[in-house]
Amino acid sequence: MKCENAQELFPELQDHPERYPEAVMHIETCSSCRTLFHIFEGFTNNSLVPLSESKRKASYQTINKKMRRQDVIVLTRRITSVAAVIMLALISIFNINSSTSSPLADISDETLFLQSGINMIPKLTMDDNAKIEYLAQYENIDILGDLF
Repeated sequence: MKCENAQELFPELQDHPERYPEAVMHIETCSSCRTLFHIFEGFTNNSLVPLSESKRKASYQTINKKMRRQDVIVLTRRITSVAAVIMLALISIFNINSSTSSPLADISDETLFLQSGINMIPKLTMDDNAKIEYLAQYENIDILGDLF
């Protein structure tokens, strides 16, 4: 049995080891799986797993190093964010003072429409016969009587 398969069975092995004899045999022969199973039992029993002093110091140093690295990353992000906000504030201050044209929000809708050069509503090009055919198909016949 592979280590992965035995490790997947840790919860079942803790309650019913007789169901999985191959996994029990693998844990007895594999030192890494035996250590992991011991740790797993400690976590599930809510008890502390004793570590040797050298492993404890190595774990402490690794965790401490990662925490310091994380602190540097967080500090760098905060400084970068503050610098970006200050830069945007300075740019907006100088942009307001150097602006000679009016902002787009101050231009009226009529002026924008006239400058665009487009027609908003297309003109209908239907003759009277086409209108009568349309009304006869889709509208009530009483409307046709009102037209004449």
